[in-house]
Amino acid sequence: MLQAYRQHVAERAALGIPPLPLSAQQTAQMIELLKAPPAGEEATLVELITHRVPAGVDDAAKVKASYLAAVAHGTEKCPLIDRKRATELLGTMLGGYNIHPLIELLDDIPGRDPLRRAGLQPSPDGSSDTAPEPLSHRTQRTRRSPHPRSRVQPYPSLPTPSHHKRKIRRSSKTTRHTRH
Repeated sequence: MLQAYRQHVAERAALGIPPLPLSAQQTAQMIELLKAPPAGEEATLVELITHRVPAGVDDAAKVKASYLAAVAHGTEKCPLIDRKRATELLGTMLGGYNIHPLIELLDDIPGRDPLRRAGLQPSPDGSSDTAPEPLSHRTQRTRRSPHPRSRVQPYPSLPTPSHHKRKIRRSSKTTRHTRH
């Protein structure tokens, strides 16, 4: 697979055009090489999975996203890409097949308790039917105005600029527009 891709890159370079991205079949073959990398090809394989697989919703992107998701979740082992790097690579794929694994990885963050962040405390049986904590003092209304239409000066300590104090004079003559 690597020899065929290198030949493809050389042919395209001779024409002065960039190489095509990896296909789904080439990506699957590259993933098999990533699992047991040949000596001396480690950097090439990491570069290929990082930069030569198209992002988005391409078939090759689906193959890449499923493998990186398995590495990020810890169900697959890769000697060249650890869980953190696999998550980073998923984040660079510009949407598509990487979204669902990234959302699932949010629940995999150590020390993150989604119920506690939402303000809910789990009950002893594990259900989360308890009431949320009250709103913080910043979100509660602390002062009510005596009248709903009363005006409050936003910055009463700042002086009003002199150009705002001028009165606007209207001319007594009105102009009449007529159609011709």
